[in-house]
Amino acid sequence: MKPSFHLILAVSLLMAHTCYATAPSIGTTNFNSLTTGALFAGASSPATASNVGSLGWNFTLSTDGGFISASISSAGVTGASDVCIRMNRSTLGFAVTSLATLSNDGSAFKLNHAYLKVNLFSGASADMTLTGYRNGTAVTGAIKTITGITTSTWTNFDVSAIAAFSNVTEFRFTQAGSTSAVVSFAVIDEIDISAAVPLPLTLDLFSGQRQDNTVLLHWTTLLEQNTAWFEIQRAADATNYEAVGKVRASGNSRSPVNYAFVDDLPAPAAPRYFYRLKMADMDGRFTYSPIISIGVPSGALDLTAYPNPMTNTTTLTVPSNTPAIALLTVTDMYGRKILVRSVHLQKGNNILPLLFFQGLGKGIYQLSLATHEKTGTVRLLKTD
Repeated sequence: MKPSFHLILAVSLLMAHTCYATAPSIGTTNFNSLTTGALFAGASSPATASNVGSLGWNFTLSTDGGFISASISSAGVTGASDVCIRMNRSTLGFAVTSLATLSNDGSAFKLNHAYLKVNLFSGASADMTLTGYRNGTAVTGAIKTITGITTSTWTNFDVSAIAAFSNVTEFRFTQAGSTSAVVSFAVIDEIDISAAVPLPLTLDLFSGQRQDNTVLLHWTTLLEQNTAWFEIQRAADATNYEAVGKVRASGNSRSPVNYAFVDDLPAPAAPRYFYRLKMADMDGRFTYSPIISIGVPSGALDLTAYPNPMTNTTTLTVPSNTPAIALLTVTDMYGRKILVRSVHLQKGNNILPLLFFQGLGKGIYQLSLATHEKTGTVRLLKTD
């Protein structure tokens, strides 16, 4: 039978953040210090072994049914004196579908290689795939498939030259779709890791302001190296994010670069939204920004414009209790948007010359300013 592939990690993800969490050590994990009985046997799927021998790993085995268990096995990669981790299914007719190895405390690492051995219930050989994940999401390009793996043969999945494995928190072995052999158990040993290679991007600021059904997002990078793009993601519940836009990155920069994106909210709009940036570089690696929360402004800004009436220029005075980035919107007497611009407010009294009225017709204009928490409005009369 051809196994189905159910990648179930909920149990191990929860266990990875308990008070017993331990980071895996840089170097090679060979499990030689473990003894029989260090892992538990269970009768549910997935079976999970957490923080094994304080080595900093969680192991999760998923199957398409049947009794499964975790145990220490002798005769690892280097021979009879070595030990390894064995994850089993013990019911005839069912198959191993996934063996996941997760950093116990959620820390990132660079995967260099890991050895895998499988036992086949049926089929002459299996094609196995190793995939790297970061925070539960498959990393683009972090994949390696080895074909023709036979029963009880140690196979070294060497991914040290694949850049996408340089910053992962987890890796999974699954059977490739090209074979239909039935895997009865999977064994892992000699996990070699080094320190994670940080993504070549330094994010300094990420903020946003809301006015009516529009949100203006700003972010600033201090350093970029081969940065490809930013995907803007929005959620109404801080959990289920969807992509609402993409902005091309500058690529390479050692000085601050400012970005902005205007998000037109769906109707009817929720009272609060959550945003994050998916920041990717050119070799497919990515990371996420901190999450920001943007709600309907709850207070009022005290805006003063002078002179008013005015001819071609006026000056806006705005007091602010804290530094903030505000969204400035100017509309004409018919409600048409004339200008949308971001404004940096400092703590204290802000004096903002407005020089963009030259060339506009005379009449009444409404000027609105919105920060993350407050909004204010003033009407201007242009006489010339």
